[in-house]
Amino acid sequence: MNRCPEKIDGARVVRWIELDSQRHRITDAIRLYRDGQEQTEFFGLAIATYDDTAGDRQDHYLFYCDPDWETLNDSLYDSLDEATTEAERQFSVERDEWIDVPLTKHEAEQGDAGKPNPAAS
Repeated sequence: MNRCPEKIDGARVVRWIELDSQRHRITDAIRLYRDGQEQTEFFGLAIATYDDTAGDRQDHYLFYCDPDWETLNDSLYDSLDEATTEAERQFSVERDEWIDVPLTKHEAEQGDAGKPNPAAS
């Protein structure tokens, strides 16, 4: 397993999965393009959030990644649950296949600035 880093593109990863080419295939639920070319193969998916999200709302990005966990594409969602549900629909991922990343000790002590604990979702 090629473990996902704690941050991708400066965003804190809260949930990730390494895709299995036998079980997880991109479905007709989404079409992703980069430089005019359709993308159909990804190594892994990571859901992450930026610390600078204002107010009670915490946007979550679904990153579509290569084997080095570099972002090939991304989608923005209003919540961790919405991002997770969409990723599961797009790639036939089961909810229990995700790896949740717990809050750091500092984040837990700070209450993550009043934001909900994404690992608890």
